[in-house]
Parts: sequence; structure tokens; C-alpha cells
Amino acid sequence: MDMVTLLKLLQDGYFPRELPPPFTTSSFASFVDKNYTSFVHNISTTGCSVNASTSGHNISRVGILRRKLDIPNPITQFLLCNEIVKNWSSIDKHLNKSSISASRPVFIMSSTRALSPICHPRMFSSLRAKYRAGAKYVLETDIENFYHSIYTHSISWAIDMESKVKKNWKDMSLLGNRLDQLIRNCQDSQSAGIPIGPDTSLLLAEILLTAADESIEVEFGPLKGFRHVDDYELCFSNLSDAEKALRLIESTLSDFDLDLNPKKTRIEKLPLPLEDYWATELKLFELRLKTREQERDLISYFSRAFELAKENPNDYVLKYAIPKLRSRQIEFDNWSLLQSLLLQCLNNEPGTIPYVLEQYVRYYDIGYPIANDQLEETLNSQIKYHAPLGHGSEVAWSLWGAIAFQIMLDSDSASAVSQMEDSIVALLALDAEQRNLFPSSIDTDLWERYMNREDLYGDQWLLSYEANVKGWIPSVGGRDHVFMDSYFSHLKRNGVHFYDESQAARIIPSATLPMPSGYCI
Repeated sequence: MDMVTLLKLLQDGYFPRELPPPFTTSSFASFVDKNYTSFVHNISTTGCSVNASTSGHNISRVGILRRKLDIPNPITQFLLCNEIVKNWSSIDKHLNKSSISASRPVFIMSSTRALSPICHPRMFSSLRAKYRAGAKYVLETDIENFYHSIYTHSISWAIDMESKVKKNWKDMSLLGNRLDQLIRNCQDSQSAGIPIGPDTSLLLAEILLTAADESIEVEFGPLKGFRHVDDYELCFSNLSDAEKALRLIESTLSDFDLDLNPKKTRIEKLPLPLEDYWATELKLFELRLKTREQERDLISYFSRAFELAKENPNDYVLKYAIPKLRSRQIEFDNWSLLQSLLLQCLNNEPGTIPYVLEQYVRYYDIGYPIANDQLEETLNSQIKYHAPLGHGSEVAWSLWGAIAFQIMLDSDSASAVSQMEDSIVALLALDAEQRNLFPSSIDTDLWERYMNREDLYGDQWLLSYEANVKGWIPSVGGRDHVFMDSYFSHLKRNGVHFYDESQAARIIPSATLPMPSGYCI
């Protein structure tokens, strides 16, 4: 495998893929690449002591729970990525020790991300077929609250010998200790959990679980099956071996202060389906080409998708159903029908909004008209419902949809977004305002308090920096707080930005819209 580059890690592996298109780290990565020596020199006096918070953003999950994403400060994220790149050979050697990992990070220059799991979800059914051959039982389990439960010191234990690290936890000649320190610096010195969203999240998780895999196989012997991040699917010829493996996994993970999820832990007798029945059914559904036949097929397809979503409330049924349309061309006369069906998906499963807008972009670009009244009503409704609940992703994508299609947002939507402490939402709202998409100026009182030097390292660092660079909100006290900071002034003077207004056009990069994990078309 090729060695990961710092440019790729900062350009394509820094911001979470779930953010709307305007959020980019390309100029930051380019700046670091071209000015590496001077940038390193600029922060060399403090090095590992630079400490900052992550900027938070949350996305929907099936059910009522949310997933929190983290956007680390660019200074601390650079330091972490730089350490990883400098020690890539050692890290990659460690990662290759697991014989069951289907999520070992690999670097592929042509990929839209810096690091990707070695096995794509489309391979899971084939892997199950392969490993279940000759087996009678399958053990399925995962780690409870995995990323948030990781103890950063345990990454030190994993990459270096545990006893060695525990006796020398201040020894910065050890790679594990350096990574531990840099991870904590990314999250305001917290040792509980790791930032979720950057590609470094996958890498750090794999460092830890590779050590666990190796330890389990030393005790049990070679395992048959695979692990994808924290999800295990292991196959056995008898029940006693499956039970023994479960005990070993549980005890080994406890050494790293991790616990199995009892609700998702089971040993079942084979045979079992290789994929969820609803995914199989939707995958096989065909849409005919003729207009009237296609109309009936669309109605039947979405009717069944809605029914399956209701039967499987804990699965991403509608998130799976909509991207299936990527490979189909809907006839012009059926576009109005499809818009109504897509908006019904959006209203019933809010996490589908990026996939819905993707379809709108696709058909608008080939000349299909947009039902603006329908879309305006839906986007405003989404904002007014989700903003008071603090649902960042739904509000952010609704704002982006309004910007992309020049949809007017009403005064109630303006009032709702102005109360959200979410940098992603705030920057999109400020962009929408300068495009005159609100009936009047939005209230920025809440956001203005972050326009100071201290908050460049707080949990609203992205708003504090970018709103200054764009000239959207003045600094507290009048003096330019970004220019007052030795690190961020260097970025501003070199044209670094993290919000690209030109990408607020009707563009949805493919990296933004992955298929839900575990499924494929």
C-alpha cells in the first residue's frame, strides 16, 4: 500500500464527509503543503502543548438518537496528522497484524477520502458466504458506544507494549504516547473518546482494535470471519468455540476499557440470510422505461419502501431506497411524481435530505423544472421543526438546499436558526442572508460572542475564524481577533478558508453521499 500523504489527509480526510458541499479544507491543505517548513516553524515553540476544542455538529440516526460529529481545530489536527504521516510505516505495520479486520485503513490516491476501509460494504455478503462455509454457528457482537468509550491512553497501550507505556507514560520518544497527547490536544485535554468524523478516527480505532484482535488470536488461535470497525461476525463449527471466543473478546476488550453491547451480542445457528431481506427486495426492484409503466413502478417501489421502513424502524431503509435511483433515468412526465415521493421520504426520515437534494440537483441540471413552492414549504418546515431541537444536519442541509435552488426562507426560519450554537448552521445561514434569502437580517447576537481570540480554540472555532475571514460578523471590541493570533493570522494572510461560497451552487460531491454502511446497490 502507498504511504498516506499529509496533503491528502488534510484535504480529503479532515472534515466529516456528511457536511454540505461548501465546507472544504482544500485551501488549508494546499497552504500546509506549500508552506510546510514555515508553518511547522510557526508552531514549533509550543508543539504538543497547543490545546483546543472540537467544533461539534450532529447528524440523524434511525430512531431518536443522534450521532455527534467533531471538527478538530486546524492547528491540533495538523499536528496529529503530521505525526501520523511521519510514522506511517510503523503504524501500517501494526495495522497489518489483524487477520480479521475488514476495515483496515488503506490509502488510495484516487479515492475521495484520504483513508478508506480495505473492504467496501458491498463485499460483506460475499465475505459472509466465504466464512460461513463449513460453519454451524455465527457470533455477532459490537462495542457499546465505541468511539466515545475509547480511552486515549489505551491507544498508547495498543501501539506500544502496555507495560512499557504504563511505566513510561511521560516518555515522548514512544509513538503511542505522542499520539495519545495529540489526540487529547484535539479535544481540550479530554482522554475519554476520540473525535468522530475525520479519517484519523478510523485509523485510531483500528490501531486499538488491531491490538485486541492479535491478543484474542494468541489465546484462541486463528479466527474465521471478519471485524468491520467495532462490529464482529465470526464463524465456528461448534457452539462451545463460539462461547469461548465471546468470553475472550469480552475480557480482551475490557483490558482496553471497552464493553460489548449486550443488545447486539448473539450466537446464532446457521444458515442465516447474507443480507437484510428489505435490502434484497429493494435491490431487485426494477423501474421500466416507458412513462406510464414507470409511473406505476415508482408508486409501487416507494409504497413498498415506506412499508419496509415502517417494518424496520431501526434500519436505513429510505436512505437505501433513494440512492438506488442513481442508476435510473426518470422520464420527464414522472418528475413531478418523483418530487412528491422524495419529499415524503424527507418528511418521514429527515436523514434522507442529502439524498433527496442529490436527486433534485441531478434532474435540475438536465433541465427538469423544480416545484419551488413544494420545496420552499418543505425546507422551511424542516428548519422550524429541527432547529429548536438542535438537529444540526437537517437544518444545515435545508439551508444548503435553499441556497442551491434560491429558495426563500421565512422569518420564523430566520429566528430558529439564529438560536443554534452550531458553526455549520451559522455559516450557511450567514451565506443565505448575504444572498438575500431571508426577508430581513437575521439576529447574530448569539454568534457575535464567539468573535474573539479565545474562541478560535473553542468549540465554535470554525465560526469564529470563517465569519471573520468572510467579513460576515465583526470582531468583539473592533480589533481583528484573527490577526491578533499568531497561528490563525498566518492562515488568514495566506487565503485559507473553510467555507467556499462557490460550492454552494447545485453540487453534491459523491464523497458527501456514501451508501449507508453495510448496504450496496
